[in-house]
Amino acid sequence: MNTIDGLTYRQWQTRNTEFLKKLSPSQVKDVRAKGYKNVGWENVKKSWKIISNIDNVISLIDKRMKRGDIPGVIRHSILTLDKAIEYADESIQFAQDTEKEIEASLDKSKKIAKKALSKYKIL
Repeated sequence: MNTIDGLTYRQWQTRNTEFLKKLSPSQVKDVRAKGYKNVGWENVKKSWKIISNIDNVISLIDKRMKRGDIPGVIRHSILTLDKAIEYADESIQFAQDTEKEIEASLDKSKKIAKKALSKYKIL
């Protein structure tokens, strides 16, 4: 029996179908417009690539919005923003530290170049 990535043709089809069932009607329409067709090896493989690229992750904010937990959404948004600011500050510090290291290496290289030029004449 022919298998690809450890799955038979029927298993690939089943996986595609199960994933497709979890999508919203608008997502199904988009997937079909992109060429989803779950018949024939090549189509089944192509279809898996199409549906596996769908971002179907429901965020915590989405879940809270559906429940009507507006204060929870606001708290979560503030926490997310705080984390983003913290990450940005760490990134800036890393960039500044890296800049200092590069400048130190450049100064060292310049000294070596000057020493070499004073020792040897250019032809």
